[in-house]
Amino acid sequence: MPREARVTGPLNEQELERWARAITRGVSESAAFCNIWNEKMRTDPLADPMPLLQLGYAMFLDKPIVILLPQGAELPEHLARAADRIIAFDPDIPGGLEHAAAELARWVKVLSS
Repeated sequence: MPREARVTGPLNEQELERWARAITRGVSESAAFCNIWNEKMRTDPLADPMPLLQLGYAMFLDKPIVILLPQGAELPEHLARAADRIIAFDPDIPGGLEHAAAELARWVKVLSS
């Protein structure tokens, strides 16, 4: 995470804008948005709002959305419909995430061609 994206307390309006610009910079520069989903994003989204802000920004920019979804995790229905690709993986088996990353790389290669 970029140094300027770390938040240690309440932000004023200028600090909030600077933080939002810092965490969305990579989204605007990328061809697609990829997110590794975790249950806390659904159950306590304000604990770490960064990935949710990035996701919303990617949708606003009309970027393809790819969600890496751990086995057993629940994806909100609207997000599942908005995602261009959902790649399921089992984090408990050796190589599970690596296999999902390889599938993601293949998808991005097709997207880029």
